Parts: sequence; structure tokens; C-alpha cells
Amino acid sequence: MKPISLLLAAGVIGLSACKSDQTSSEETTKTTEAPAIPWTTLLGKQDLWQDPLNGQTTEWHEDGSLTIHYGESVAGVKWTGDLPQAPYELELETRRLDGVDFFCGLTFPVRKADECVTLILGGWGGTQVGISSIDGMDASQNETSQIISFEKERWYQVKLKVTEEKLQVSLDGKQIMDVDIAGKALGLRHGPIENFTPLSLTTFQTDGQFRNLKWRALDSAR
Repeated sequence: MKPISLLLAAGVIGLSACKSDQTSSEETTKTTEAPAIPWTTLLGKQDLWQDPLNGQTTEWHEDGSLTIHYGESVAGVKWTGDLPQAPYELELETRRLDGVDFFCGLTFPVRKADECVTLILGGWGGTQVGISSIDGMDASQNETSQIISFEKERWYQVKLKVTEEKLQVSLDGKQIMDVDIAGKALGLRHGPIENFTPLSLTTFQTDGQFRNLKWRALDSAR
């Protein structure tokens, strides 16, 4: 019986060694994983936002959120701090408080700081969604154009992903845009929005509110 016992003992030792090697390998993998890239929060830094209308339409709240009230035309604020560079992702929450035009105009840089477009939510009567402008066509004319009904005073979560080749937009977890921008001309719709580059939040004759605006760099492999 001794030989059998020796064989069993050897087997147990072998399994333990394998398990130990596997655990060691897993621990090594965990320790070599790159740390998560941190988010940069923007709305909590009021001193880095510029209001071209000198505060006539903007209202900052203690919780860091921002309300942009009804203006004669485009109203809003633009960011003066460090800018995101592609590839990056950006998130925010926004809602319409009053009015029937766009309650969220998010202008952002794409492939370089002076190449910007605007994501429009709720324009042209309250339901138009799209990006202005692609190949000279605004949010009501290009392939991003779509109609979405928005409920007043309901918060919507917006997620934006920007790379050299694509623009992707999700609304409340559902992807609504996936645009190939390689070789396409990108720019702003001519008009007052040109005063709000390169990164801004705007509304048009509508009261809109914004919170939890943040961005972070993306690994180029993602």
C-alpha cells in the first residue's frame, strides 16, 4: 500500500504546485493591468467658464449644476481650461426646463482644437437631434439627423466618444449615432454658435439645465 500512498501524495503536491503557479500568474496579470484613466470634472470649476452674455442667462447652483435661461438667440458658456484631445469620451446629464428649441447644444473639439462640431438635442421645434455640421450640412440635413421626443424636466444622460475616425453618441444608454468622419469636413453652423468654441454648453431660446459634465482620455486601442 505504501507505493499507492506515495503516488497519491505526489499527486496532491503536484496539484498544489499547479494551483500555486496559476494563482501567481493571475496575481502578476492583475498587477500589470494599466490603472483606469481618471475623469476630469468640468462644471465644478465655475471660474474656468466664460459667459459671452456676462451672466444674463446663466445660473450656477450650489451642487455644481448649471441652468442656461432663455436668451434672444444662442445663450451659454464656454470652457477656457484644458481641452480633451481625440480619442476621448465625454458624459453629461441635461434636461429641458422650458421652451421649444434646443435645450442642449454641446460644442466640442474633434480631431484638433479648432475643428469643432455641435451636438444638438431638441432643436427646430423641440425634437430635432443631430450634429452640426458635417460636409457643410447641419443637424437637420446630414446622416445624424433624427427626431426624438423629449420630456420636460426629465434628465437625459448623454455619452460621447470621439476618435480620429468616428463620432459616437448614446442617449440614456442607447446608441443613437455612429458616424464615420474619416475624410469628411467638420465645422460649425454659421451664426452665433461660432462664439462658443471650442468646448461649450448652449441653448436656443430655451431654458436648459446641465450637470455631471466630465471627460477622460481613451486608450487609442479602444
